Amino acid sequence: MKLGFSGHRNRQVNLKWLEWARKRFPMFNVWVHGGAGGFDSQVERFAKQRGIKTEIHLPNYTLYPAKTAPLTRNRQIVAESNLMIFAWDGRKYGGTFYTMQYCAEVGTPFFVIPIIVKKTEKQQQLEQLTLSL
Repeated sequence: MKLGFSGHRNRQVNLKWLEWARKRFPMFNVWVHGGAGGFDSQVERFAKQRGIKTEIHLPNYTLYPAKTAPLTRNRQIVAESNLMIFAWDGRKYGGTFYTMQYCAEVGTPFFVIPIIVKKTEKQQQLEQLTLSL
């Protein structure tokens, strides 16, 4: 089963939320995301460190215009995923919001987890250290 992720390129979440997803949904043996910076990169690192298989769906700018390629990619992630998790900052525009609306339209269940407004490198290192204990 596949667990899909979508979030903002310039936002991350507290790692406790990814740990929550891992423990709450152990039946999802593949984590799917769009390969962007920010949240997608965080999901990739977290999953790889814990031996969770990932699939990355990059936008196809050859087949689709620049504005729609990421949205088309996000629809593909939703179509392949049994459940979606969004790191959403509350904006009512953009790819994350669009994809949440798309999930609602097609009936794909999803959760929204809170983003971190700002995190220093030292905070990230401390968090990594704490999770590895």
